[in-house]
Amino acid sequence: MTNTVEDSNINPKYLNAIEKFTKEEIENANKAADYWYNKIGANVIPADTKIKKAWILKSWTKYQSSPIPLEVFERWKELGLFAYGIAAVLGLLWRGKYAGYRFILVDIDRKEGVIAFLDAGDRAMTLEELADRQYVEFNGVDRDQRIHIPYILEHDAEIAAKGADDKVGIEVNINGVMFGAGSPHHKGGFYEQLGKASEIRILDKTQAFTLQEHIASICQKYGVNYSGNNAQEKEKFDQAYTAHLHDGATRIKRGGRHEVIKFISCSYFTKYTGEWDNLTDDERFERVLGYDMMHCEPPLYETDPQEVRDLWNWARKTFRDSRDEQREVRRKSNVHNALRSNIELLIIRNYPTASLEEIKEWCMAWNKKHCNPPLDENEFEKQWKSGLDLESVREKIAAVATATAALGGETDVPEQEPPQETYARTWKCQTCVPGTATQERVGWHCETCVPEAK
Repeated sequence: MTNTVEDSNINPKYLNAIEKFTKEEIENANKAADYWYNKIGANVIPADTKIKKAWILKSWTKYQSSPIPLEVFERWKELGLFAYGIAAVLGLLWRGKYAGYRFILVDIDRKEGVIAFLDAGDRAMTLEELADRQYVEFNGVDRDQRIHIPYILEHDAEIAAKGADDKVGIEVNINGVMFGAGSPHHKGGFYEQLGKASEIRILDKTQAFTLQEHIASICQKYGVNYSGNNAQEKEKFDQAYTAHLHDGATRIKRGGRHEVIKFISCSYFTKYTGEWDNLTDDERFERVLGYDMMHCEPPLYETDPQEVRDLWNWARKTFRDSRDEQREVRRKSNVHNALRSNIELLIIRNYPTASLEEIKEWCMAWNKKHCNPPLDENEFEKQWKSGLDLESVREKIAAVATATAALGGETDVPEQEPPQETYARTWKCQTCVPGTATQERVGWHCETCVPEAK
């Protein structure tokens, strides 16, 4: 063997591979390394996968930002180093048809995570079905709970990284290495490919969004931290995903339509802002079809109308109860806000001409007339107290109390029992009888001339 400059980067104890492994083992390992280097275009380095370390090379970090020269790769093969294990470097792809794309890994190390990942909500697939659709590996030992799912991201596609956790065991690795099929495992056996699919799935921007949304939903369900899982980041992600899906230039190709139409169905079924709150379910479904016609190529409803109807029915079944609950919360909030605003308006306009007790009776009448259904006595009492606690109302009552105290009178502030009327009820409306108002009576009107005053 000819010594090269790169040989100095190899830990000496690994230079005995030719003697340690059989010719067949070395050839099989080299063939597996060729897959990653030549077909995928990734940097691939030898690693001691039995101890899960990339210690065969003294340093490999430069290969995260620059391509491995062909002569170096071939030298490692010549030395039989890949028989110790194969590590494909995540990140930029350097050669072949995927040059410029990025290589990432979803690494799942718990059975709960595998099951959750395979469950898309509206349907669940088996691990075998997934592996027949896209390239999947496992560690050769724990077939149902330790799997590698590599992806290739197109130029404008992105996904947030995620670290390990002890509940679902899902990692999203965008840096580091992936131990590839053909590498020995510390429990015996070798990392192996699952299923029939030999092609790594390529994700465009929409599909990368969809993958992150799926993982974020799993994390939210199990209470696992993810960059897209806390409320603020989740809202930010959802807004970005929704904006992308509704961008006029976005087109959804075959293979991505199902998940996008599912997301759109859920979004349109639960949406309530603006005109959406008044749309019927049939009108909402028509808008789903409109989105499908505009953005999917070809429209999913044209190629499989039943699939679209099934997705819509699944969204209705899944989110109807929560949507109705949220709608009731919004309704109550709107009623409460309207009632408090009415309390504030009537007190500001009419106190102390009308006593607080009388204004309260007006508000009770307004509640019965305008709230559907009217608030019960306890709930009305809460909103009345809340209205009295508004800053503008407190300032009004305090100003009246100060003025009345200066005149030696009493006020009917809520703490007094029973409430006292400050002024005589024989005052005349300044609108009905012009010129009768005095300084104390300015701004007072009756419900005859100004109905909304009551």
